[in-house]
Amino acid sequence: MFRFAIPDNPTERFRSMKTRVLFGSALVAFVASACSKNDTLPSTAAAAASIPSVSVVATVPTTTIGGSSTGLLTFSRSGSTAGDLNVSYMLSGTAVKWNDYYRLPQGDMPVAVTIPTGAASTTLAITAKANTTGANPETAVFTLSPNPSYSIGTANTAVITILAAAPIAPHDKQ
Repeated sequence: MFRFAIPDNPTERFRSMKTRVLFGSALVAFVASACSKNDTLPSTAAAAASIPSVSVVATVPTTTIGGSSTGLLTFSRSGSTAGDLNVSYMLSGTAVKWNDYYRLPQGDMPVAVTIPTGAASTTLAITAKANTTGANPETAVFTLSPNPSYSIGTANTAVITILAAAPIAPHDKQ
């Protein structure tokens, strides 16, 4: 249990107090109404259990420049699916977003996805566009970003490998 103190001076007492306490990567929010001195609040373990855990995996880990295949990421959550959950991520790797890869059909490259109400996961398709860095192969790395509305699971980074287009074999003339 966690305790907090309310000042003895009545003019300093709050009838309603909204407080946020940070415990590791989980943000626990609570509201104390008509608080009395030394009220007991819920344990951090119980509060942290209500926050969903998110993960990301590359379910199709490769895509080829100029090809019809796309890389596919799956963002999943555990726990309640009662509301939309926005999941943020950082981009890194040897490939350059928008120049080397992007999302189709939109043609952009967001840094967040939404797992919709009622769903435990959502996907993001990545299409290879070019190789502007000269790396062979190129990589697009997706790493989950911390957010107070979820905790980050053990599968917190996914990699899409961007392969060069297969060379066209010359035709033999006889």
